[in-house]
Amino acid sequence: MGATLACADLFALTAAQSVDAMGNVGSTAGDLWAFLEEGTSTKQWHCGHVAWDAVLRAQLAGAGLRGPRHLMESARRFHAVLCPGAQPDQLTIERGHRQIHDTSYKPWPPPRPTHAAITAALKAHATAEGLRIERATLRTFGMAADLCNHGPVATEHAARFSLRHCTAVALTRGAIDFDAFETPEIESQSALVRSIEVG
Repeated sequence: MGATLACADLFALTAAQSVDAMGNVGSTAGDLWAFLEEGTSTKQWHCGHVAWDAVLRAQLAGAGLRGPRHLMESARRFHAVLCPGAQPDQLTIERGHRQIHDTSYKPWPPPRPTHAAITAALKAHATAEGLRIERATLRTFGMAADLCNHGPVATEHAARFSLRHCTAVALTRGAIDFDAFETPEIESQSALVRSIEVG
């Protein structure tokens, strides 16, 4: 935080820009999700930051910058500080299946908690194609309702985090893509979005 504030001063950022910089570094350092309450694009930037950081670290190591080589087992090791009670010997056990093989790409741009609703709405679209949909009722799980069931949709960010908007688009278009969260689609779906009940 301190280094970011110092850089903000060196770059002559405004007070608001300095707060933005501090918010982003705090979000990255602690994996905090405060951005959800303010509708900022910090979440999308997280992935880019991680990729940039990985490339930079590899380049620096290739150029000769040494890092601690006993990070996991030193007195100030990763496990002792961040994961008390861990069993480091488990890392060396040969297993037939690694979790990385279960990693998947998101099929649609909005966050994962909307995907169950999208799947159901796409199936409904297939059976209701040609019919005019005036209202819908969506029953979903708690985290999805808590995270993605906020007020009216007015921005692209709000549309991505809206169960109602995602459901409306899937029901009427039968597809979810990046265009589904642009202003024209937000406006065209607004009436149906207001008629979708989420419980």
